Amino acid sequence: MAKQSLSENRNTANEVVQLPADLADLHVRWPQLRCHIAAIAEKPGLCATERELINWMVKLGDRVGRRDID
Repeated sequence: MAKQSLSENRNTANEVVQLPADLADLHVRWPQLRCHIAAIAEKPGLCATERELINWMVKLGDRVGRRDID
């Protein structure tokens, strides 16, 4: 198996997901990254607390605007 770089990862669908370089990059790419993050909350094996924390993080990401980053 090839070693993955720290800046990329594969999701459960074996798609390469580039990790954000910084907070501004996360904000710009949020629409694409959101679905990957929300999918993590659906994975089996998470406890209710972990699932709820991820869901809260998605809600927070949805509320962050450009002015919050600058």
